[in-house]
Amino acid sequence: MSMSISDHIVVLDHGIVIAEGADAIRNDPKVIAAYLGDRGLLLRQGTVVDATIIHAPSSTKKKDGKRDPEMHQTKKGNQYYFGMKSHIGVDAESGLVHSLNGTAANVADVT
Repeated sequence: MSMSISDHIVVLDHGIVIAEGADAIRNDPKVIAAYLGDRGLLLRQGTVVDATIIHAPSSTKKKDGKRDPEMHQTKKGNQYYFGMKSHIGVDAESGLVHSLNGTAANVADVT
């Protein structure tokens, strides 16, 4: 499911990045072990996290001549964006949103 709705996929095992990108994770033994475990068990629970850029005007032509201090610049591909990011956590099985977090656009998606 997550491969069909995400622009970029990162697989974590207890907070450690073990693979990135749809092509890299399909047959990666570390990814298979993280999902199936040592006993060959299938993971039936998980969270899909989507990071969406919320655009903000970068103009400084306001009365005080300053930008919003909470907004920052980020690069996605070869395109630069100015604003914030919204990280939305969705239960992989039910599709219900269980968390929402806003950060500056320049904050890394994976830490």
